[in-house]
Order: sequence, then C-alpha cells, then structure tokens
Amino acid sequence: DIALSGEEVLLDAGCGPAGIFMILEGKKVVAIDPLLPKYESQLSHFDPQDYPQVEFIPISLEAYQPNLSFDVIFCCNVINHVADLAQSISHLVRCLKPGGTLILTVDVHNHQGLKHLFRAIPGDVLHPHQHDLVDYTDMLVEQKLVIEKTHRLKSSFIFDYYLIKATSPLKLTI
Repeated sequence: DIALSGEEVLLDAGCGPAGIFMILEGKKVVAIDPLLPKYESQLSHFDPQDYPQVEFIPISLEAYQPNLSFDVIFCCNVINHVADLAQSISHLVRCLKPGGTLILTVDVHNHQGLKHLFRAIPGDVLHPHQHDLVDYTDMLVEQKLVIEKTHRLKSSFIFDYYLIKATSPLKLTI
C-alpha cells in the first residue's frame, strides 16, 4: 500500500540479481549489493544494462554512504544476512528522508527457545542474526521509526517471513 508518484528516489538495499528494482520501471532507483560484480559475471539473466533507470552500486549496506536520502527504502530478505545488524539498521534510518518509508522483509523466529538455541550454536552462516518479530520492530522503534504495519507473508514451524512497514517522522525530536 505504497503509492509512488514517479518523483520519489528509491533504494533497493541488498538487491541481489532479482530485486525489487525489476518491477520499479520508470522510477529512480539506487540498488546496492556487494555481490553485484559476481552476479553480473556469473548469471546470464542479470544484466544491469536492462535497467537503465537503476544505479547499481557494488557495496555492502554497512559501508554505503549515500550523498542523497530516499523516499522509500526496500530491504527485502537482507537484514538478517548482514555482518553488522545495528550499523545496517542505523544506515537504513539515516538514508530515509523525513516522512520516508522503510519496507523490510525478514525471517523471524516463532519460538523463544529455538531463537536462543540458534544464537548459542551458530550453525547458520548465511543468517548470523537470530531474532523474532518483536526484536526487529524494537530495533526500528529505537531508531525513532514508527511501525505502521507488520504482515506475515509466509509461515513455517521455526520461522515466519514478515513484512514490516516503518516510517521516519516528519521532524526529528531532540
């Protein structure tokens, strides 16, 4: 439920070779992912030239220092894969314009016991962060974002896959 006028500047954070940038035709999009050169050289279906409206930048979320801010940031199935979760969330929030929207999708734990077990025995190299929905929403609220919506997209025994829509306040309070 995001109405885009075409004037907005959008960020696809951790875009992968088939990110949200693919369906944002005619929109100004910046797409970041440290693996972009690998995708381009190894995947025949990924050609950045197919998306002239997209500025592809091969960089991690933690290292990205944009010279502009974004109306909408999409971070789909990325945040639990980053090296530094706190820094990545902080970067996302700093990149938002006042009143901007963050769309975050993430796997969340359904059971406290399993969440703590997965943290104690880190066997999932691809998912270094093990959190539940409350953990993620609390992290965003701590950064002064307003949670507008959470929506379960997919459910399984251990994890559910959620969309979290959060907005930046129009004015920052000090």
